[in-house]
Amino acid sequence: MLGEGGGDGGGPVKAARCMSCDLECPLSVGILGDELERMKPSEDPIPCSRDSLVKEQNGMRCWLDAKGRDKLIVTPIRHVRSLAELSDKEAGNMFLVAVDLLQELRLADFQSLILNHGTWQNHAHLHLKVNINPRCASPGLPKSPGSNKRTAWGPSGDPKWWSDWMLNVGKKDLQQKLIKLQAFSECLPDNRRGLPLGWTNSCEMGPRKRHS
Repeated sequence: MLGEGGGDGGGPVKAARCMSCDLECPLSVGILGDELERMKPSEDPIPCSRDSLVKEQNGMRCWLDAKGRDKLIVTPIRHVRSLAELSDKEAGNMFLVAVDLLQELRLADFQSLILNHGTWQNHAHLHLKVNINPRCASPGLPKSPGSNKRTAWGPSGDPKWWSDWMLNVGKKDLQQKLIKLQAFSECLPDNRRGLPLGWTNSCEMGPRKRHS
């Protein structure tokens, strides 16, 4: 499913460096752009784009969400802003690489695919967001406590299930990256931290009811 999500229509953050192109770009620059003074103090080094990179495949890069949320990101390696700039092969690869990554992480399902364009992008590089729900756990793997609930992201919530999932599927390196990214997100201004898609305050996530 392609749909709205993430952007507010105000256009991308104005940043001197592209965090999808420059692997050494501090994530604070990519997320806040020229509003770096809003970053909260931190004793830890600011992670760079390389710290969220999962792999490169078929002209695409796969990423963990820069804020450590339960999302996966796929971007073209070359700098583009819209689908129209991609060849048919590149456009197909973007989705195929996303599916391959889901299989690699043993995720049997996902919540949605989001592809924002133009002023609906917060980041001025075409990126496909794969939103993961705790209920997407593959059969036979342990589910995290409270996996049937969505809780507020941030101090009152618990993003730990996503890093635990990486450990469950043998991706300890990605678990460590997520822990680092989640700590970094605590230093972002509240309006830049974001919420997981479909967030409700401790709301039960049961099967959708059909309406006649």
